[in-house]
Amino acid sequence: MTKTYSWILITDENANILYANKSVEEITKYKLHELIGKNPRIFKSGCHSNKQK
Repeated sequence: MTKTYSWILITDENANILYANKSVEEITKYKLHELIGKNPRIFKSGCHSNKQK
């Protein structure tokens, strides 16, 4: 059985996180209370290049 994730993240007009669903928590290992008020840049690990194929 394949499990799929639907990443849902809601931000305000200043890009502050207002809501993240359970998939975001499972994928990133951040808890919702750790994400509220943060900018989605929190997910940028620096481990991936910006080079597109």
